[in-house]
Order: sequence, then C-alpha cells, then structure tokens
Amino acid sequence: MDHLKLITSVLGIILAVYPVKAQEAKDDSAGTRLWYGAKVGASFSSFTYEFEPFTEKKAGVVAGIFAEYRLNDFLTMSVEPAYLQKGALNVNPDFVYDNVDVYEPYQIILVNRVTSHHVQVPLIFHLKLPVHSCKVFPSLSIGGAAAYTFYVAANDLMYYEYLNGQAYYENMTEAVTKQFKEWEYHALIGPRVEFVNSVTDILLSVDYYLGLSQINKYRYKYQYYNFSSNSWIVTLGFRIK
Repeated sequence: MDHLKLITSVLGIILAVYPVKAQEAKDDSAGTRLWYGAKVGASFSSFTYEFEPFTEKKAGVVAGIFAEYRLNDFLTMSVEPAYLQKGALNVNPDFVYDNVDVYEPYQIILVNRVTSHHVQVPLIFHLKLPVHSCKVFPSLSIGGAAAYTFYVAANDLMYYEYLNGQAYYENMTEAVTKQFKEWEYHALIGPRVEFVNSVTDILLSVDYYLGLSQINKYRYKYQYYNFSSNSWIVTLGFRIK
C-alpha cells in the first residue's frame, strides 16, 4: 500500500502547484490536435504479493504504436497498444505447477525464470509541467492499462533426479499459460519528456505499472498466494508529424 500512498502524494503536490504555474507554459503546436507514432523499449518486472516483490526482476521488451489527442494546451490523452514481454526470475515452482508434488525425495524441479507475452493497451493522460524550454517539454503521465496474456513459459527448468547414487539433470522449457489468468490490469504513473524538432518529436517515458489484479489462477493448495505483477517500463517514442 506504500506505493498507492506515494502516487497519491505526488498527484497532490502536482495538482496544488499546477494552477499557479501552468499559465507560464506555452503549447508548441497549438494548431495540431492529433498525432501518431511508434515506440520501443524495455520492461523490468517481478511478481509481487500484497504489493511487495518476492521474485527478482526480469528484463523484457516492449514495442508498439500510439495515438495522441491534445485536449487543451496542457493535457494530452494517448492510447498506446503494444506487444509486451515480461516475467520474473527465481520463481518458486509451486506458483506455476498445479497438483504436482515437486519435492518428492530425490526429485526436485527448480524454476529459474518465467517469461510472459502480452498485448497491452494503456490509456494515458499526459499533464504538461510548467518547467520547460523552447524544445523540451516534461510532463507527468497518469493512466491505466489492460493486458491480454497469450503465452507464458517457465524457462531454464532444472530437473534433478538421483538414480543409483548418480545425479542426472535436464534443462527444460515448459508452457504454463494455463496457470495464469488471461487478463491483468495496472495503474501507471511516471515522467515523460518531449524533445521537439522540425523532423520528428522524440518522447522518453519512464512509467511504473502497479498491478491491480491477481494474475495466477486459483489452486487449492496455494490459494493464499494471490500474486500480481509490477513493472518499470522505459520507452522511446517517435511522433510522426
């Protein structure tokens, strides 16, 4: 819940000073209301339980397109559908196997990483901040996102078995999509900086995606582990003029 308190505090500070300072900012393209573009970047995610991470962060990729609509001189709305790859490192096998006893004597399965693949659609509002230069415009991004999960794999599975005093192991990859829900939902907040020029505008975004929904399906043995996924997503966007 500390994450929610932090987001609320930041929003309160911004909204308190914004009405006083916003009149100093000027829109760089007052005649244009609709833009399109593409973006690419990286994700850094982990599984969390009650907003606290219990796995290590895993790096992934994100790539997509966006459409922006300028509501007024200081507020822009964007829809940014994208392919998103993320996951987690050092994942307990209990979270990705159902009705399987993985701790039988002399037989162990260790899950090193889980990789998930999504189609994500964020809806974001960009509030232009009063501090700016003639070609650099910082803003605060606030919004939400829905992500459809179409494939999840447990990678680098190390299966150990002891036979006649000899240890055998095998490196495996197994699909575990059925253990995860099809949809997950996030709230997001983060800074964005626009670098404006005559050819194309470059948009640098660093957003924190706070998981609002359980991503694992119910399992009778481990139902108290209802975990979500939190991510940092860094993207570089190119606005088409």
